[in-house]
Amino acid sequence: MESYIPKLHLKVVYVYNAEDNNGQRERMEIQSLDLREQRCPMALLLAKRACAALEQGQRIVLYVTDAGALRDIPRYLLQHGYLVEHQHSEGTTVLNVTKL
Repeated sequence: MESYIPKLHLKVVYVYNAEDNNGQRERMEIQSLDLREQRCPMALLLAKRACAALEQGQRIVLYVTDAGALRDIPRYLLQHGYLVEHQHSEGTTVLNVTKL
């Protein structure tokens, strides 16, 4: 039996930081992954895949609603060298993940 893993649909948002010494604004990419339609373990697998592609210091925002995913994703990421910050908004948990 062949298993199906959905394709990642990452959205990239550009955030502009303060001006540097030369008066230039620094642009920073922040990826996001909407996992609100996914249940664990698929949500965890997709989060692992997306976070593994990050380089040190890069961030990704994960949108999660499944109770199992809310428990498992932060636990996995914290054990594997990521900083995870939580925010709750209208039934969705937003996980701000940074690779350390």
